[in-house]
Amino acid sequence: MLLDPFFGGATLSEEQCQERLDRVFGRKARLDAGMLAACDARTMLARMLRNLKLIYGKRDDHLRAVRICDRLLDLDPWAPQEHRDRGLMYAALGCYARAAS
Repeated sequence: MLLDPFFGGATLSEEQCQERLDRVFGRKARLDAGMLAACDARTMLARMLRNLKLIYGKRDDHLRAVRICDRLLDLDPWAPQEHRDRGLMYAALGCYARAAS
């Protein structure tokens, strides 16, 4: 079962998912089974945190973005993209020693 959190938790069919992909990407993206695979709570939490990090980054709220990177690194301490992003956020805050580390 796929629920849409942006529309009150409405249940979506595979056809509706493909229609949404078509609206965003034209007919260049095809829905496949891997896109609809169930995920565990840890994976869902990481996805939500990455979405928050993106939102905070776009708002130039670098302090909150750093905190989100820290939470993501709690989930996966070896995630290179989170180390990179945390460094970039620290640099944006003028914390160059922390950015370099």
